[in-house]
Amino acid sequence: MYGFGEDEKINNFLPYWGMYTGSLTKYLNDNGFECYAPSVGPISSAWDRACELYAQLFGGTVDYGVAHSKEHNHHRFGRTFDTPIVKDVGKRNADGTINKINLIGHSFGGETIRMLTHLLNNGSSDERKSTSTNDISPLFVGGKGRLVHSVSTVASPHNGITTFYANRFAFDIDNYKMFLVANIIGNTRLNDFYDFHLEQFDLSGTSQKTRSLGKAFNTVGVAEVVQGRDNVYYDLSLYGAKKMNQFLRTSPHSYYFSFATCSKIRKKADKSHRISIDSISLALRKLEMSIGTYPTKMFSNIKVDEKWLASDGAANTYSSLAPLDEPSTRFSGSERVEKGIWNIMDIQYVKHMEIVGKVYRKSDRDSFRTLFLDHLTMINSLND
Repeated sequence: MYGFGEDEKINNFLPYWGMYTGSLTKYLNDNGFECYAPSVGPISSAWDRACELYAQLFGGTVDYGVAHSKEHNHHRFGRTFDTPIVKDVGKRNADGTINKINLIGHSFGGETIRMLTHLLNNGSSDERKSTSTNDISPLFVGGKGRLVHSVSTVASPHNGITTFYANRFAFDIDNYKMFLVANIIGNTRLNDFYDFHLEQFDLSGTSQKTRSLGKAFNTVGVAEVVQGRDNVYYDLSLYGAKKMNQFLRTSPHSYYFSFATCSKIRKKADKSHRISIDSISLALRKLEMSIGTYPTKMFSNIKVDEKWLASDGAANTYSSLAPLDEPSTRFSGSERVEKGIWNIMDIQYVKHMEIVGKVYRKSDRDSFRTLFLDHLTMINSLND
């Protein structure tokens, strides 16, 4: 959520992957790993983002699907990517091995790559029923799960976050304001600096020719998106996350890893169950102050109790361990890793953005880089 990729100008000044430590993708490439940081809609749904990521990885026009687009009242097609990011995925090498990809997602990026992996493996029955065989996107056909070697999520709230339940009205207003800002930026030159990827809703222009100030104040369109179920805020709610988890399944062809993060461990919750003042950062103040506000209530048949109190300031630590309805185990060494099962890595005691490089001290920078370097080395040691 609110992220960006290498094709946006903001990344030249503040790389999302690396932040204060410099570009992590460049560092990993310099150390022998072929890495990329694509850009998808920062406030779009996991489904829409997965479709955008697929088109970038393999080339072609973004296809959100006939059934999905009709259900959520937006355009079926998005922008076109003539050149795929990775040109040799699926090709067989001289030794018989097949080139695969490793997907790593931070925060809501984790749900994005879970969605992409599920669709690559299983496709979508709704889309297959709604589209002729010669018109359907290959993403919705399925049968491509073997292309993904591993899925690694970092501080990803697989089961939603409790933030929205502290003051639902206030967050609805904030969400509306964010889409208004996205609509304005998406129709000016600022979109090149920070891209909201909302052309499917007519809230962004893909080029200078399709942008205009007349489209920059589409308040009706903004209201429809905010009130709908095809956006990041719905997917991150407890009920939205539960519905997504009911749809998603791990692929038997891929390895799964999750890094949960925690910046505050509560010994005892106070009456309001608000987070202590010493962990507040300015950018995440509202998130931090509201996480854990309702520790004893039921939402979508999910009991939010003491387990949900710990967080990294933006995501509940418990929610980031693994999806509640998918198989998981504590990571106990690469020799015991099985495909299709979540391997829960050691909890990282850092804040939500520190895990991607928002750190100041050299020792923290080095440990941050080493975490990903060691993880990729371990992943590549696993059998195909």
